[in-house]
Amino acid sequence: MVFVSFDIETGGEFCGILQILAELVRIEVVPTITSKGASPNKDTAKVIKREGLVFNEFVRPEEGAIFDSHATAIHGLTAEHENIVNAADIETVWDQFCRWFYIHLRDDEVAVLVAWNGKTCDLKWLWKLTQAPRSPCYFPDEMIYFMDPMKTLQHYKSCKLNHSHSKLDSYELGVVWSHVHGGANLNGAHDSLVDARAQTDIIIDECYVPFLNKSASIHPIDEIFTKREQNEMKKKMEPIRPVHLPWIEISKDNDVKWAPDGADKYDSSGGGGVAGPSSAMLEIARTAKSLADIFMFMVPFSFFEQVSTWTEKYAYKDWVIEKVGRDRDCGLFD
Repeated sequence: MVFVSFDIETGGEFCGILQILAELVRIEVVPTITSKGASPNKDTAKVIKREGLVFNEFVRPEEGAIFDSHATAIHGLTAEHENIVNAADIETVWDQFCRWFYIHLRDDEVAVLVAWNGKTCDLKWLWKLTQAPRSPCYFPDEMIYFMDPMKTLQHYKSCKLNHSHSKLDSYELGVVWSHVHGGANLNGAHDSLVDARAQTDIIIDECYVPFLNKSASIHPIDEIFTKREQNEMKKKMEPIRPVHLPWIEISKDNDVKWAPDGADKYDSSGGGGVAGPSSAMLEIARTAKSLADIFMFMVPFSFFEQVSTWTEKYAYKDWVIEKVGRDRDCGLFD
């Protein structure tokens, strides 16, 4: 198992990813055995190998992207920034990241993606990029686990970096890194290069190593977001993603104009027949037994079949699971 310390910078919801950085590290953990048996909270790292070549690339967002001022104020990456102007698009950069990952991964290894407080930011962007409907990119099959060091510190009170021992003011990356390094400042925080390396510094620290392989530390990456959370993200993405078939995305270069057939135009004396109901309409009006017959004549059943098909295909469903419980009188209820 290898750990990929990962970080991104974004330009806001309507801009996207601006920088991707990753550092790969291998950690060989040695169990600690005492006279009373195994002592997992005292495990140590026998071998720590950080790959010398990190992945660090900037991304040029799509034309028309809106840079959020709050985001750019943090990392300084604007539309005019030299690194953004000269960068490749997200699909190209992500392909470069995957190539970098596979070059450094051995045949018998799987990877753990490490992202500080990642579920609230990094993982959402990666889900949109690689797993959401009509996603342009793919996620490496060998990167199947996820670890959030911040959540691990919060969960395990026995960890020396937990507030109960360290008395940290917060679990922000810079604060924890500073504690690990005796009060030093994390210069350049909010740059992906600095943040990713700071994450690695923390997970290889002797205080954190015993918690690398705990049950609440590493999770399957597919289980980070619940079905409900995924549905909510899909709904928010729907207005900004290309429409699906059979719909057509209208633009200045791809426009669709409609006009009635010549027989249905009545704009001049030569524009068609006399205005009024067609013979078919007169016939259905005479023979219909209910208003439903007339309605189904004007809106054929095939229309509803298509609506049903496409609604089922692109629905965002929140499934209800039957549960059996007891009320305060010990009676069963569904």
